[in-house]
Amino acid sequence: MKTNWKSPDIIIGKEATGKFYYRRKVFENEVWKEIEKGNNVLIAAPRRVGKTSVMKYMTENPKESYKLIFRNVQGIDDEKRFYKTIYELIIFCLSKFKKSKTLIQNYFTKMRISEITTSGIKIETKDIDYLGEINSLIPQLDQD
Repeated sequence: MKTNWKSPDIIIGKEATGKFYYRRKVFENEVWKEIEKGNNVLIAAPRRVGKTSVMKYMTENPKESYKLIFRNVQGIDDEKRFYKTIYELIIFCLSKFKKSKTLIQNYFTKMRISEITTSGIKIETKDIDYLGEINSLIPQLDQD
């Protein structure tokens, strides 16, 4: 018996955004519930099911009083690079808020941060304990 195999329709490319995004309202609401509780959210699912698309949609359409930044850290396979990325994201987020200006200025001088752009942070010192810096920065966030 001969069977003809038919290839499935697979879309390969970047994440679905804009009019190509398929809303997953129930899932989005569950993520927002956890965020509003102050919880971290880890999304784990097989490839190509829409994890990045959901996160990008939520970033582009945040709830009132929320400011979201999306960075995909999946490809980071080095501990130091991971903590550096997290540290840079914290500094980048803080630089967006006027109330954190003094805290950021103190870190600029201490860490020799010479430039912050949308693509990253330029740090002149190379031997930084990023995990230690994150751990000293987090308690200060609660105070401010």
